Amino acid sequence: MGALDRFLPSPRLSELDTIDVGVPVERAFATLEDLDLGSLPIAQALFAARAIPDRIAGRAPEPWDLRLKTLRASQHGFRMLHLEPGRGFVIGAIGKVWEPVIPFVDVEADAYAAYAAPGEAKVAWELRADPLTTSTSRISIEVRVTTTDDASWRRFQRYFALIGPFSRWIRKLMLRHVAARLGTPEDAESTMTLPGDGLVPHAMASHTDAITIEAPPARVWPWLVQMGADRAGWYSYDALDHGGAPSARTIDPKLAHVEVGQVLQALPDESGGFTVAEVVPERALVLWGAFDADSNEPVKLGDPIPALHWQVSWAFVLEPIGTRATRLRVRVRADWAPERLVWRARMGLLAHHFMEHEQLRNLKERAERTSS
Repeated sequence: MGALDRFLPSPRLSELDTIDVGVPVERAFATLEDLDLGSLPIAQALFAARAIPDRIAGRAPEPWDLRLKTLRASQHGFRMLHLEPGRGFVIGAIGKVWEPVIPFVDVEADAYAAYAAPGEAKVAWELRADPLTTSTSRISIEVRVTTTDDASWRRFQRYFALIGPFSRWIRKLMLRHVAARLGTPEDAESTMTLPGDGLVPHAMASHTDAITIEAPPARVWPWLVQMGADRAGWYSYDALDHGGAPSARTIDPKLAHVEVGQVLQALPDESGGFTVAEVVPERALVLWGAFDADSNEPVKLGDPIPALHWQVSWAFVLEPIGTRATRLRVRVRADWAPERLVWRARMGLLAHHFMEHEQLRNLKERAERTSS
């Protein structure tokens, strides 16, 4: 979080909380800004406790507006230090935070970092939303604290031993509340449109798996295009889908290309397999297969689908995350003749999920190893 480095580059305390949500960064930040901390019971209790000294003294406590977009404004000693519209902001305060009624120091943003008068604590926190992909985001809250002398640090430590657990609890509850409203990246990935969806337009079952690989799409793509039981293997459980022979652990330049219409053998001892239906280099590889349920003969891509059948699409879709990582989404969609193949199809989908998890794990390991 670079913005905080401008104001508290060497904190004595730093705590970071994050959560990933299934919406674009603009919506994530807008939702975060509108969140009312006052709706969280633990926050209400904490701020009520802060008002006890005022009530004992017979003073009416000042009202707190606990919406984050309001907290950005200068109130109760907190000041906006930095604002990046639509992405994040930094709020800071200087004062004796361990005292019942905090005597804050009024310091402009450009003087905050250099302020060093003894006896004070400097508190700053950054809240921001960053894109993971075009459709998912990471929300982060980082809190940093330092003091202007060692004696003040000892006072702050005693204070934070009491208040710290509540502070951490509020931050976690706030992030969970936002995630409950916006959904997880997995929620978004299961409903987004992906290449290949139209191949099985009336799917009776659809399942999406995904993994983040710390390598750019250019490093992931060669592992995908060499897949096949008659090629480099499927990187899953080789005893089940590769005749026990280990899947390749290196890139074979001779297997660097596939073409639409090419058939990738599903199992070593069978002639049928998956037909390549779509190829977008470093973006999408879509496989498809269909069989006549009566004759068990494969159906060619583009031919009419028999009344009694089963068919499946298998899409591998890559989305870059910055310049060094990739989100790999894999979706299988299946359709079948309901009366005759329902149990076979359900068992097949269960096995697919089991094997897909292993395939993604092995793809990640291979691509990240070649990127290092």
